[in-house]
Amino acid sequence: MVKVMSRILISVLLIWFSTANRALTEAPKVVVDIAPVHSLVSMVMKGVGEPTLIIPANASPHDYALRPSAAKALQNADIIFWMGSSLTPWLDRATTTLMKDAQMIALLDTEDTIILEVRDELTFDADHGDHEEHKDHDENDEHKDHVSEHKDGHDHHGIDPHAWLSAKNASVWLSVIAAHLSEIDPKNKETYKTNAAVGQKDITDLATDISKTLSGVQGRSFIVYHDAFQYFENDFNFTAAGSISPSDAAPVSPARIAAIRSMIEKEGIDCILSEPQYSQGLIQSVSSGTEVNLGIIDAIGAGITIGPDLYDTLMRNMAKTFADCF
Repeated sequence: MVKVMSRILISVLLIWFSTANRALTEAPKVVVDIAPVHSLVSMVMKGVGEPTLIIPANASPHDYALRPSAAKALQNADIIFWMGSSLTPWLDRATTTLMKDAQMIALLDTEDTIILEVRDELTFDADHGDHEEHKDHDENDEHKDHVSEHKDGHDHHGIDPHAWLSAKNASVWLSVIAAHLSEIDPKNKETYKTNAAVGQKDITDLATDISKTLSGVQGRSFIVYHDAFQYFENDFNFTAAGSISPSDAAPVSPARIAAIRSMIEKEGIDCILSEPQYSQGLIQSVSSGTEVNLGIIDAIGAGITIGPDLYDTLMRNMAKTFADCF
């Protein structure tokens, strides 16, 4: 009888220790907004856990309707990595009501992030990409006030939120992500640090390869559907001639369509690039009757399997699309 009781006690203790151990080693609950950020966080969390993606890669992040499963993930989150309210103002409002004690890290607000202003003119200034800022929290109160005035993400004088398309920013953010994860999960600090360093080396190699792919693009003229790519242009030293849509939310007027068609004819535009999240009908209206090449470029990862490899694939696909369109 004593032996039986001992075996039962040992079994109970083993179960208890096993459960306690799983609780101690459970990965932090991490939530992210868009697929490229999910990819960067996945790089850092490799071997520890996986983040939860809020916005599917085939949806536009600017006006996405939050699903119940995503709302639950936000409620249960330990930490949230997102671009910031300039990209998803609705997420800022949602987290105010849904979040409990989770940290919320806006990558656009982190130190050493390259920030570019929105280009809303019909024709882009060729040297606009030189006017970059690095986010510095010690000397940036005025810029913070400027950004706070434009939280809807569609103001003509706000910041361009598509900053993940800079490989330089992505490399900076890997360190930021690792540091914040280490604060809430110190037992995996070395894993996060090592993964971030590996990811930064991979991004350096990625940028080198993209520079080679785009070696013949500099000086060629192209138009984009909306101005989502200037961080990519800024990294690799080429500039779009203009955009069809003045912003993500604004309708395109007949006058702007006529002006774009005139630009195509007068300036010898080689290529128009649309995006999978937007209707192609407007592209056809603008290009009809011209000999301009058409391409579809993906800025957010539609059709790419989410995970640590998405960022590399996304950036390489973009470079190839630019090169092929000419």
